[in-house]
Amino acid sequence: NAATPYGLFMTRDDIIYVADGTAGSEGLTVVNTRNGNVLGHIAGITGAHMISVDRRGSIYVAEVRGMAVEKFIER
Repeated sequence: NAATPYGLFMTRDDIIYVADGTAGSEGLTVVNTRNGNVLGHIAGITGAHMISVDRRGSIYVAEVRGMAVEKFIER
């Protein structure tokens, strides 16, 4: 549930990644835009603002308050 989306990234297969930096709902939500299903959520990312996904599916999130770039890989 993204309160204020600060960053968006959409893949060629219509998966959207939403970075939310709002206090209380901080994190990253992954949604299939074809059917609206939420595919996953990563909580606790402080001040998530920008997001990118590489060809391997690794997710990069820039944190404003944490002053860092986090990399998440699929297991």
